[in-house]
Amino acid sequence: VQGHYGDLDPMEGFSDKAAADKLEQTLKNAPGDKAVEIFHYEKEGHAFMNTDDFSVEQRKALNFPGDFDPKTQELAWSRLADFLKQNLF
Repeated sequence: VQGHYGDLDPMEGFSDKAAADKLEQTLKNAPGDKAVEIFHYEKEGHAFMNTDDFSVEQRKALNFPGDFDPKTQELAWSRLADFLKQNLF
């Protein structure tokens, strides 16, 4: 399991920092042999990895905070690709 969370995510109880931290601890404390990687991005908000025009407009319309920095997005996507390569192939 891998997760990417923006620390500025305002969606309380779903994907905000506290919910992400709780999920991480729950997964790491669960029995069984599993890969768990949770990444936090300090200056990002909800859906920061979504770069299509519709998602960008929705973030603006909903006034979601975050830098939505292309370098951070690229880092998150590369981490996800590496995780999938290691765990699916």
